[in-house]
Amino acid sequence: MIFGNTLKNIIIFWVALIALATSALAQDFKDMIASADAGVGRVFVQYDKGYGSGSGFVVEYGETARQLIFVTNNHVIDGGKSAVVVFGVDGEAVEYSAQLITRSAELDMAVLLLERVSAKSHKPPILPIALREVGKAEQVAALGYPGVSDREGSSATDQLETTYTQGTVSKILHAPWSGQGRALEIIQHTAAINPGNSGGPLLDLCGQVIGINTQKAKAEYASETYWASSSNELAEFLNEADIPYTAEASDCGATASHRTGILDRLRRLPLAATIAAVLGAVALVFGGIFFLARRKPSGARGRAGGAKPALKLAISGGAAGSQRIALSEGQLRGGVTLGRGSAAMVRIDGKKLSRVHARLKLDGRALMLSDLGSTNGTSVDGRKLARNQPQQVNTSSRIELGGEVSVSIERPEG
Repeated sequence: MIFGNTLKNIIIFWVALIALATSALAQDFKDMIASADAGVGRVFVQYDKGYGSGSGFVVEYGETARQLIFVTNNHVIDGGKSAVVVFGVDGEAVEYSAQLITRSAELDMAVLLLERVSAKSHKPPILPIALREVGKAEQVAALGYPGVSDREGSSATDQLETTYTQGTVSKILHAPWSGQGRALEIIQHTAAINPGNSGGPLLDLCGQVIGINTQKAKAEYASETYWASSSNELAEFLNEADIPYTAEASDCGATASHRTGILDRLRRLPLAATIAAVLGAVALVFGGIFFLARRKPSGARGRAGGAKPALKLAISGGAAGSQRIALSEGQLRGGVTLGRGSAAMVRIDGKKLSRVHARLKLDGRALMLSDLGSTNGTSVDGRKLARNQPQQVNTSSRIELGGEVSVSIERPEG
C-alpha cells in the first residue's frame, strides 16, 4: 500500500513536470501581482463635507509623458468637487490631478485623464483589458485600496500599498446595478473586496483585467459574494466614448484554470488508471518522436521556416481598400483579433470598426467568429451576431464588420 502511494506520487510528480515543461502556462499570481500592482492607483475625492477614496487602474498612456488614462467606478467620483490619484512608488507618493473624461451612472464606470503633479518621473504599467468569455471556477485576484485596511497608526506608505485578495469566479449574471437600468454582464466572484476597492481591477492569471470591482453583498448572511462589471462591458463603454485602451483577446485565464485541475484529477484516479494514463502519454510522446525522425525533409517551404497558411482572409472596404491576409492554424487556434487598433492582430483601417472588433478562432475543426463588444456590430450572412456568442463560419459566409468592411474566407492555394 505504501509502495503504491509512493509510486503514484512519483508518477504524478513526473506528469506535472512534463506538463510544466511543455505547456505555455500563465504566470502565477505572485509574479502577476508584482507586475500589475504598479498600475493600480488610489483615488482621493474631495466632497462638500469630508473626503472619500476608491481604486482604479491605468488602461492607456495620454498624449504627453505626464498623462495617463485611468478607469474607476462612477460612484467613486460622483458628487466630488475635485479628485487626485496617487500611486505608491518605492515608499513615496506620486500624485496626479484628475479630470473627468466620461462617465456612466448606469454602468457605474468613469474615465479620468490624469496629469502628473509630482516632479518624480513615473510610468506605471498599463493593465490590458481581456476581451473574452470568463468561465465559472476561473481563478481571479482583486487589487485595490479598501478603507478597512487603513489601520489606525499605520504610515502613509502603508496606505499607498494595494491589498490583494484571491478567489474564483462563482457565476456570470446579467442584471442592472440599480433600479430599472440596463442589464449588463456582471461577474460574481469570491476575491474579497470592501469599500475602497471600488473601481479596482479583477484580474486573471495573466494580469489581464476581466472586471471592475463594484459591489459586495450587503446582507450579513451573504459571505464571499462580490460583483464586478465584466471587461466586455468596459471595452464597449470605452469604444463608444472613443477612448483608447490596451486589450488582450487570449484565453489565458480559462486555459490556466483548466490546467490547474489536472493534478487533482490524477490524484483521485486509481493507481492502475494513473499508470495507464502515464504510459499512454509516454507512448504518444515516443511515437511522435519516432514519426518525426522517419519523416523526410519537407523541402524549400520547411527550410524557410514559414508555417503553411490554413486560410486567407480577403478584406475589402474601409480606408485601406482591399487586402489579403494569410493565417496559420496555430494563429487561428490561439485566436486572431480584427480591428482598427494596435491591439488587433489583423489591423483594418475603418472608421466604423472598433479597436478590437471581432475574433476568429479555430475550435476543433470549426472556425468560429465572435463579436467582441464592438460599437457597430458584426454580421454573418446578414444576421448580426450577439456579443461574445461565437458563430461558425466557412468559405461561403458573408462577413461584415461595422457595416463597412467585408471579409471573406478563402482556402490557401495548393
